[in-house]
Amino acid sequence: MLLRYGFLLGLTLSLLAWAESALQLGWLPAPWYAAVLGASFLLLGWQLGAWAQQHRTRHPVSDPLSLQESPITQNPGGLLIEKLVDPAAPLSDREREVLHYLAEGLSNRQIGDHLFISENTVKTHLQNLYAKLEVQRRTQAVARARDLGLIP
Repeated sequence: MLLRYGFLLGLTLSLLAWAESALQLGWLPAPWYAAVLGASFLLLGWQLGAWAQQHRTRHPVSDPLSLQESPITQNPGGLLIEKLVDPAAPLSDREREVLHYLAEGLSNRQIGDHLFISENTVKTHLQNLYAKLEVQRRTQAVARARDLGLIP
C-alpha cells in the first residue's frame, strides 16, 4: 500500500517537473500546463482521500438511545449540544484567573487584555467554567464560585 502511494507521488512529481520544463521551453502552452497541474493534484488528492477513508478511526457507540451514557444532552432551549467538559473536573489555573477577573466585573475584552489572550479564548474559558460550575450566566458563575469558596 505504501509503495503504491510512493510510486504515485513520484509519478506525479515527475509529471509536474516535465510539464514545468516543457512550459519553459515553449513546448507546452500555459493552459495545458495548468490542466496537467490540476489533474495531477486532483488524482493525488483522490488517492489520498480514498486511503484516508479506509484508515479512518471509528468510534463505537455502546447504546445510541441511552442519554445517560451519551455525551450529548439537551439544553433548556431544546437544542442538542455535546458535553465536552466534565463538571467534576477541577478548574485549571487559567480558568481560575478568568473567574477572578469575572468576579471583578471585567468584560471579555478586558479579561483578555489582562491575561494577554484573545477574546475568543476568554469565551472558551468561560464556556468551560460554566460547564464545570453547571451554570449558564456570568452572575451565576460568580455566585456559584463564591458558594464553593473558589473566590472571596
